[in-house]
Amino acid sequence: MRERLILLVVLSFMPQPAGAAGLSLNGGFEASESLNESFLKSAREVDAEVSPQFPQVWQINYGAMAAAKQPRVLRLVKDAKRARSGECALELKPGEVFLPGLPVKGGAKVIVRLWATGQPGVILGVWSPAGKPQNLYPPATPVGDAKPDAKGYVEYVASAEAPADATRVSLTLGAADALLEDLSLEIAGTNVSAPDLAKPLTADADTLALATGEAPLAEGSAFTGKLIDGRFSKAYEVGAQDLLQVPGRFAGLLRGGTIETWFRPHWSGRDESDHSLATLSADGFGYGLTRTRYNHVIFHATDGWTRNLGNVQSQHWQFGNRWGEGDWHHVAVSWTPQWYTLFVDGFPVDTALTTTNEAPNTSWCSGELPSKVTSLVGLGSPGTDIDEFRISRSARYWIVAAEAPPKGPDAAPAPAAEDAKEKPVPLTLGVEPKEPPDTEPAPAPRGQPTTFFVAGTDPNASDDNPGTTDKPFKTINRGVKELLPGDTLTVRGGTYREGLELKLVGTKDHPITIQAAPGEAVVIKGSEVVEGWKRDGDVWRKEGWTKELVEGSFTKGCRLVSPKVMEVFQEDGVRGDAVVLMRVRTLEELREGKCFWDEKTGTITIWPYAAGGFDPNANGVEVPVRGWGLSLQGRFVRVRGLQFRQFGMAAVTNWSSVGVSGKDCVIEDCLVTWADFVGLSFSGFRNVIRRCEASYCGNSGMGGGVGERLLIDECTVTHNNFWRYSPGWHGGGAKIIPWFNKSTVRNSRFAYNYGPGLWFDGSCNDSVIEGNRCHDNEGPGIMVEISRGCLVRNNLCYNNRNSLPGIDLNPLEKKGYAPVDCQARRVEGGAGGNGIFISSSPHSKVYNNLCYRNESVGLFAEWGKRLSSDIADWAERKGGEVVMSTHDVDLRNNLLVNNGGAQLSLRRNGVDEDTYSNRSDYNLLFSSGGEPLVAWGFGGAKFTQLDKWQKASGFDTHGVVAAPVFEFSPGLDLRLQPDSLGVDQGALLPDAPTDADGRKRPLGKAADIGPFEIVGTRQVLERPAVPTNLSYSSIDLSKLVNRAFADEKADDGKGGWSDQGPTTDLSMFPAGQQTFNGVPFTILSPKGCLVLRSGFRPQSTDLPQSVTIPVGRKADVLFFLHSGAWLGGGTHHWSYVVHRGDGTQEEIKVVGGENIRDWSDPNAGLPFDRECPTTTQVAWTGKNQTFDKVSVYMMALVNPHDWCDVTDIEMVAKDGGGVPILLALTGGTRR
Repeated sequence: MRERLILLVVLSFMPQPAGAAGLSLNGGFEASESLNESFLKSAREVDAEVSPQFPQVWQINYGAMAAAKQPRVLRLVKDAKRARSGECALELKPGEVFLPGLPVKGGAKVIVRLWATGQPGVILGVWSPAGKPQNLYPPATPVGDAKPDAKGYVEYVASAEAPADATRVSLTLGAADALLEDLSLEIAGTNVSAPDLAKPLTADADTLALATGEAPLAEGSAFTGKLIDGRFSKAYEVGAQDLLQVPGRFAGLLRGGTIETWFRPHWSGRDESDHSLATLSADGFGYGLTRTRYNHVIFHATDGWTRNLGNVQSQHWQFGNRWGEGDWHHVAVSWTPQWYTLFVDGFPVDTALTTTNEAPNTSWCSGELPSKVTSLVGLGSPGTDIDEFRISRSARYWIVAAEAPPKGPDAAPAPAAEDAKEKPVPLTLGVEPKEPPDTEPAPAPRGQPTTFFVAGTDPNASDDNPGTTDKPFKTINRGVKELLPGDTLTVRGGTYREGLELKLVGTKDHPITIQAAPGEAVVIKGSEVVEGWKRDGDVWRKEGWTKELVEGSFTKGCRLVSPKVMEVFQEDGVRGDAVVLMRVRTLEELREGKCFWDEKTGTITIWPYAAGGFDPNANGVEVPVRGWGLSLQGRFVRVRGLQFRQFGMAAVTNWSSVGVSGKDCVIEDCLVTWADFVGLSFSGFRNVIRRCEASYCGNSGMGGGVGERLLIDECTVTHNNFWRYSPGWHGGGAKIIPWFNKSTVRNSRFAYNYGPGLWFDGSCNDSVIEGNRCHDNEGPGIMVEISRGCLVRNNLCYNNRNSLPGIDLNPLEKKGYAPVDCQARRVEGGAGGNGIFISSSPHSKVYNNLCYRNESVGLFAEWGKRLSSDIADWAERKGGEVVMSTHDVDLRNNLLVNNGGAQLSLRRNGVDEDTYSNRSDYNLLFSSGGEPLVAWGFGGAKFTQLDKWQKASGFDTHGVVAAPVFEFSPGLDLRLQPDSLGVDQGALLPDAPTDADGRKRPLGKAADIGPFEIVGTRQVLERPAVPTNLSYSSIDLSKLVNRAFADEKADDGKGGWSDQGPTTDLSMFPAGQQTFNGVPFTILSPKGCLVLRSGFRPQSTDLPQSVTIPVGRKADVLFFLHSGAWLGGGTHHWSYVVHRGDGTQEEIKVVGGENIRDWSDPNAGLPFDRECPTTTQVAWTGKNQTFDKVSVYMMALVNPHDWCDVTDIEMVAKDGGGVPILLALTGGTRR
């Protein structure tokens, strides 16, 4: 490390041998040998495109390119004949070189030197604390006689004096047509202390943590990867599933410090991912050093989730996207409260100062540092090698405008004696995030709130008008410019082709409102009508589309998002009535109902439906060209009643087409359809989406995250992901990710989406999901993934199914999100159709929900350790969670009925990894089709009997297994009937005080199970008591029985029993005189069963649909000994019609779950609580080779007409029912 009083930054583009004059840091000042060597190494490796290691500090000015309507070229030319020395030179034709802001003292002299083949222009950008940035234009004059050398190069110099109040200076160098070499910037009076890259790191008095790969890590460290050969010695390889953590007493960093490391990426260039280099943060407090997905190298300090204290960064055009896979790089950052400085590969890339205001992509600092920091640092991200890592409590490196190294308040203090007594700052969960301050004050409201009007279809409308009812504005954007707090903009009906970017600031008492005129349809479209189609057989072509769109957009002053074509709208429609031609990848794939866009020629080709009779020139074919329809970034703004459709963001990014990211804003009664990626999303603080619909969108209807106390209320989200992006990545109804904290989604509908209905993913902590209906999705109704402390209550999730076979789209690395850029793969369908899926989400509370007829598991709480999105990911376990897993999950008062996989699936406390303190109780479980009641997670044991589950788990000791008895009210609310066993059987839970209708629990003796409370107590149906002092007589069935108990061959149509074969019959049933439950029966043999016809046994064509059983005697009680196969719950399978001598008759319906169960039901002995007027008990149980438990039932019917004979009983099978089997019939008369 050396100190210099003049900063000299050299850019060179020619490889030369070590010590070459063109690469030295000249000008009479001593240079650091390590810096020089690092620079030489980079220069040697530069090639015709971009050096994988050289720190490029230039950018292409695309905005200037568009304005000038001519191409700008900036590229490295590898041509020894053209380069001044070596092989490479920088070509500007025309182009610009940019060096970002560096510290400067007021009045300092700034000198620019370079060699060029043409006249260069120099701009020095200067920042000052009080004023706006200004530009200086020092002329570049030739040095000496101005004669070009042998290759045409002339040496130029430009100089200027920085203004007296200047704090930073930048350089922009341009040329119309020139080659450049040996560019340097000298700043007098600037002091620099840079890392020495030639030496390995060592510990000294300021070192708080050191990891070199050679020495053992400190006690309390964690490293799960392997040691490999590193930059100097051994390095740490952090693989995809690895972790590297180093403890330390880091409280000294709250006054300043240094982080430095060597790292080697396993990724190359831009890969659309964030890569953490060092994380010293928990609950949002501390520091982070990252290569972001936007290709910035950034160091940031925060004091809570939302309070940013500052950052310093190299922009994407400098370093992040130039790193090659397998190349070692060095990053160092030093900071104090007043400044941060970042070095990459030994060169200073930017400095943050307290004199710089916070702005996007700008380095700045607030003068404050975090109030606490974790005691554990996480190093690297999956796919990174780490070597030579050190944390120090002093600012070792700097580049500041000073005559000597910084001292006083700007410098980190010397080690204090009390530092030895410092204790790690404990981490806490659930820290209240600090809302960022409002930097822009609200303008003063008018004395009287004003309503302005927009009427795009009014012939008198003009943006030059005052915006009154008779002289309205033409465009919405023009009206927005007039709005002050308390004002309203009313938009008349019509179609508006524009995008709204609202940065309005209202107040709580004077909000700003933008609304549709009452009863009028205001449609804001992202598309343009395309004309000029030419027919070619069945297809139509629009040639020159791209050029026409781009030039037209610039002429109109429009913000162009992308000329890419993803869809063509043959016919407009609000929802499913639209006719959409979706793009194919190649012209050869084009067919009816599709379109193709040739990116090289800009030609659109469409094959419309009903091609012979459709003319796109006459029918207004529309193509999306705008990405966003609404971006609401203000405060206290309300948007009402607008429709947004046909916006195309997928070709650009994965953002939504309509969104809010401000504070205290409301979007209500709006409709968003046919956005080709996400429809509607929001973030920020206390924002509300109410009574909105987001449907028919290409990826997801809704998205959101990064905010707090947000609300989605009474919304509709249906038929989304029409492009069929893989739901395993992102797609479905609503995907909320990440940090959707302390927020609520309620009373909304998520249905018919390809993917989960409602999906919380990535630390959506302490939020509430309540009162929603999630049904008919290809995926879980509700999914909570890697999120802590969520409350899921009073939701109805039904008919969600596993994904169907088809083509899925997966984004490819470096390709983007447009469907044609994604990998298209055939999938054969799979699991996923759960009602509610709690995945690695600790402290979840799942109360009073209904999961009904979902194809997979009803309520699924599963999955082990997974990395969360919390800043506390790398915190020590005692204070936070390195990962999230399925523990402390509470499942109570849920109705879980007739789900396909199991009714409930839960990980095992103390057995499965990182699983503990889970709880399940007071749930009603029922399966009429024999599906398991409960399963132990993935691949675990399955339970079909409640008592075995209770014994194995200790759970559901108050659980109920019974048919739920639904009311099936309109809208499929699935409310319990008053006599259901789920009434008054739940626990009274403080976190579920009201039901889905808002009624207070309980309304009876106890809380009801499920989303709805029933008014009053449970009504138990009363049935006649069966007398016991009876004389019995068998009723003869010998002329009616038609099947044996044993079956020799399955499915041959001959029986016996249910014709399921010798391993699945009732051959073990006893024949002769038998007594069951005190009642004698005559069991005939070899044929002993009366079996009726059933659709489940179509091969048994000889079976009757009904039979008449003669009785001809009095009977106070009739005892039916019967059973059956395929007896689904809630289904009317057959009837007994009792005919009496007085001409009366009574039909007794045999209904699954009410007065009979399937012969193989493992829960046959459960009471029939809703049975009336009969009384049924299990008469006999046994087992065969297929089933562990088979049963025969005895049903008693008390005859209310006991004064007359029972003449006969008609037994009648019902269409759609199971297989009815009667074994015996006994009559009883009172003695």
